[in-house]
Amino acid sequence: MQEPSAAAPWLGAAIVGVSLVYAAGLPLWSHGFSPWRPCVRVVITVLVLAPIALLLGMAYPVGIRILREHDESLIPWAWGLNGATSVVASVSAVFVGAQAGFTWALLLGSATYALGFLVLTLAVSTRRIAAPERMRFAGER
Repeated sequence: MQEPSAAAPWLGAAIVGVSLVYAAGLPLWSHGFSPWRPCVRVVITVLVLAPIALLLGMAYPVGIRILREHDESLIPWAWGLNGATSVVASVSAVFVGAQAGFTWALLLGSATYALGFLVLTLAVSTRRIAAPERMRFAGER
C-alpha cells in the first residue's frame, strides 16, 4: 500500500484531471439525455458522478492520515477547518453556479483542491507541518 504523503499528489492530479474532463465534456454530452425518462437520467447521473465522488471522498481521509504521520495535534484543526470550509464552499458554489454557470463552479472547486494538494505536498516535503501554539481562552493562565 502506498504511503498517504506519496498518494496525495496523484490524488490531487486525478481530481483536477477528472474535473477538467467533466467541465469540457458534460455540457455537450448531457444534452443528449434530455428526452429520456427521468429515472434513466438519474441512473446515468449517478454512474457519471461516481468517479469524481470517489476521488473527492478520498481527499479528506488521505489528509488525515498524513497529519497522523506528522503531528496528530493538527487533526482537530483539520476537522474544524473542514467544517468551516464546507459551509463557505457550498454557499460559494451556489453563488458561482448561479452567476457564471456550473462549469465555472466546477473549475473553481477543482482549482481549490489543486491549491490544497499543492500546499499539503510542499508542507510534507519540506517537513513544515507544525502544530499551532495552544490557544488560551479568557480566564486561562
